[in-house]
Amino acid sequence: MQQFSQFIVNHWAMCLTLMIVFVMIVINEIMALKTKSQEVSPQSAVNFINQSNAVVIDLRDANSYAKGHIIDAIHVNADDLSKNKLHKYKNNPIIFVFPRELQPTALIKKLRLQGANQQLMVLSKGMQAWQAAELPIVTNLKNV
Repeated sequence: MQQFSQFIVNHWAMCLTLMIVFVMIVINEIMALKTKSQEVSPQSAVNFINQSNAVVIDLRDANSYAKGHIIDAIHVNADDLSKNKLHKYKNNPIIFVFPRELQPTALIKKLRLQGANQQLMVLSKGMQAWQAAELPIVTNLKNV
């Protein structure tokens, strides 16, 4: 123990740097957990929709949405989410259907910074997983 204390005294700058790096890693991990979106399987999504009145927000382009979307899904452009379009659903869990090219983590982080405190989830593997599970879809465009 005495050697350890002497090591810290002799190499205080290195020990201080190590402690700072450790604290920064812990803070980074905590922030990542706060902004991370929860991925749900299609079956879990159905359970959230039926039991918790979850709202499905489809962020795919209008053409993909028209070709097939989840029943009662609301089509929203990703750019419109920053305009408090989800405010009326603040008491409901929200399940997002993302296109392949859009990064869910960045959008969820942006929504959390705007004050979205409800449960925000992402449909794992998107509509491909929904269709692979042979769950129902609607093929007409719904205006919102």
